Formats: sequence, structure tokens, C-alpha cells
Amino acid sequence: MVQQVAAEIDRCLTTTRVPGSPNKNTAAELRELAVEYLGDRDVELRVHPWIAGRPHWNLWMCDSDLDDALFVVFAFRPEGVEFVCGTGNSFAIRSWDPDAPADDAGLDMELRRDFRVPEPTTVFSRLDAEAWLGRGW
Repeated sequence: MVQQVAAEIDRCLTTTRVPGSPNKNTAAELRELAVEYLGDRDVELRVHPWIAGRPHWNLWMCDSDLDDALFVVFAFRPEGVEFVCGTGNSFAIRSWDPDAPADDAGLDMELRRDFRVPEPTTVFSRLDAEAWLGRGW
């Protein structure tokens, strides 16, 4: 299943990326970023243990070409990980502020409203996501 998760992420990234754009990521690169993020989250949990088990998310962006920056969001929930990617202007993405930052339930809708998100959101089960990441959250 690890290879299927990586393959689906790579497929979505390929179809989302603007043709000819230097902005690109791979599932392997995103895995490293997500693991690093989760390590930082572990530190945060030691300081704020009451946030354990709550959904959380992070956005990463590749913006060598500012007009068609590629972004990826992983929303970590108790039941699994939601993955969405899209493109947009780098400055708009950097200044993007979701309507309800503590609630990730509407992230997909807001990203689709504000940016180009051509692929449906992909949800990976917790078991599959943990196998791909090599760790839990």
C-alpha cells in the first residue's frame, strides 16, 4: 500500500502542475516534509498536550515560478490524511488565510474557491498513511 499512496500523490501532482512549470514536487519529497512537520508537532504536543488527537494541517509550496506556484496540503485527522494540491499565484497562496484556521473541515472548499485545484481530494486511511510516512501522528 505504501507504493500506492506514493503513486496516487505523484499522479495528482503531475496532473495539477502547470505544463512546463519548474514548480514540482514528488511524493518522496512531500513525505520528508510531512515527517519533519510531524516531528515539530511532537515538540508542540509536549508543550500543549491538550491538542493531542485534534485535526491539524500544513501547506507546502514550490514557487520557482511565482505565477503558477504548486501547493500541497495534508490535513491529519484521527481517521486518516486528506491530501489536496493546486496551483496559484505565490503571493496569494502565502497570504491565504482560511476562514477558520482551527477547523480543517472546510479547507478543501476554501482552497478550491481561491485557487486552481483540478483533482478531487484524496483521503488515505490512517493505516495506509502511517505506513507511507513511517510514523503516526
